[in-house]
Amino acid sequence: MNKRDYLEPKQRKTILPTVIDEEYLDELKKNVSFLGNFHFDDNTWYCEKLHIGHSNKQNGKLYFNRTPQKYREIVKIFALVNDKSVTTRAHNISYLNKFFEYLETVNPNYTINEVNEDTIAGFTGYLIRNNFNDVKKKHSFNAVKSFFNTLAGYPGVPNIIFGKKHNPFKIDIAGMTRDPIKKEDINKLDELLFDFSNEIPLVTRVHYWTMRLFPNRVDEVSSMQLDCLIGHFNHFILRIPTWKINGGHVTPEFKAITLSYQGIIKTYVDMIKKLQSEVKEMHKYIKVGKGEIDLKQFLFIHQPFKLFTNESGEICVKWHRNKSNYYVYSNVKANAALKQITSHLDIKDSDITTHRFRHNSVTQRADAGYTSEQIMFMTGHKSKAMLDVYKHSSKERLKNVYDAVTNQLNPVESSPVIFSGKIINMNNPVTEKVLIKQGVEPYLVKRLKKPGETMGVCSQVAVTQCSPDGTPIKYECYACNWFVPIADKYEEYKEDMEFWANISERSKNNVNQLATYENASRNMALLRRIVNICERGIEKHKQDVLNNIQFETYHKWN
Repeated sequence: MNKRDYLEPKQRKTILPTVIDEEYLDELKKNVSFLGNFHFDDNTWYCEKLHIGHSNKQNGKLYFNRTPQKYREIVKIFALVNDKSVTTRAHNISYLNKFFEYLETVNPNYTINEVNEDTIAGFTGYLIRNNFNDVKKKHSFNAVKSFFNTLAGYPGVPNIIFGKKHNPFKIDIAGMTRDPIKKEDINKLDELLFDFSNEIPLVTRVHYWTMRLFPNRVDEVSSMQLDCLIGHFNHFILRIPTWKINGGHVTPEFKAITLSYQGIIKTYVDMIKKLQSEVKEMHKYIKVGKGEIDLKQFLFIHQPFKLFTNESGEICVKWHRNKSNYYVYSNVKANAALKQITSHLDIKDSDITTHRFRHNSVTQRADAGYTSEQIMFMTGHKSKAMLDVYKHSSKERLKNVYDAVTNQLNPVESSPVIFSGKIINMNNPVTEKVLIKQGVEPYLVKRLKKPGETMGVCSQVAVTQCSPDGTPIKYECYACNWFVPIADKYEEYKEDMEFWANISERSKNNVNQLATYENASRNMALLRRIVNICERGIEKHKQDVLNNIQFETYHKWN
């Protein structure tokens, strides 16, 4: 933080000329019905028309009780004209209270139209001095930024200039687990959730396999309709609702996923059909209160239960049944059940959540050759940049890349190398004859980090015109069978290999550096091969020297 962040606010007004008049605001206050059935003066708004999916009615409410009275009206205007989800609006309303607290500490008579850039700088220092956690500091600042950006031009609201991406507070996500679930853990989960001899409820199984098989958000899965499965000749169409790909509108779009009725999908479809029958039986007990969500429309309905491991080591279920307690199988419940299952299986990864299955599913499809557009249709992402967050290059896939690179080259044991001016293992007599006659100097490849420094010999130049120095990347030579390493430079090759190994290690968990990771790993694999060739050549040279000494000694003494 610089010194400006700690400055107390000055009494300087920077009011933008008004583009919204009072008449417009009066009409806006009278017409709040586009959000729900409430009045502007109410301090609790149920935004029924923005309430999407299966979530609890509370998730569709905005509360203004804790907003200071003198700021309450403008905050309500902010809530009306903001185009975010109900949850985001609610968070902004809550976090704005930190800003209002700060204004009260500066001057109890402070008003919104007196806020300027120095006020924001003072608020930044206030957040730091009070030792709020990183999440609260970041979201509090973002709420203030959203407030002034949204209301710029409204009567009494100053124009505060924020940088496009300016937020002095960052959340450290280094410790947050975003990687796919490990294959061995996935295998354990799959085996248990496919074992119908245990007591795991069907609703848990179907929800698990829907998250496991397709790259959907957990709220989309939990909001699946009872009639989500449609027969189509010898296939089925699975309809999964999504709100994000159509701009966050209240009315969902449906992703239609075609299912072939065979193998694991056949078992999955049969589980859905069975769950549909179970839920229909529950309908006779489900009552819908006034203004409440009709649970009968959803597939994932359940009564309260808890999974546990009994004394025999078996996973069991304890139900809390009565004729009125029915709920949608929410993300909270799904993650609680998953935690109980991973505990039963003694899986050490304590951060396994339903959302991480989305990372697995995206990665598996990318590895299988799906295009970004095909995956984006399933995930609902709008941009490839966001999709890339969910792509993770698996170790198995990278190993295949390494193998593909080195398998195209000659085996280490039959690859030529030069050591102490001697050509070892050269199987091409024409090339070897030219190199012996002309020497290696004309065919040196000089393209290392330091200009003019030798990296090896291009044996192809001896018989054709490769012009390796016209190629800007030295690793193209490392990936060529005509390249002959110079074992005298063994330590330099090793140093280069360690350099790329460090880059590979640093970038392997950063989704924004996936290309860097793969490139570094490829170069590291090529250099490991070069190092192995040098080691083998040096060893062979030592053996030849030893054999010559033994031969000369034998003849000397005989």
